Amino acid sequence: MITDCPQSVNSIPLEAPRHGYELLAQRQEGPTLRFYIRVPESE
Repeated sequence: MITDCPQSVNSIPLEAPRHGYELLAQRQEGPTLRFYIRVPESE
């Protein structure tokens, strides 16, 4: 996920696991935030 919303640095790490996703990494490049998220396989 790519965003430039400063609040996402707090909200995405909290919300991803609540929705069944795994946050693998996050990186900030200037105002751009990148979140690497694993989506579970469909059954």
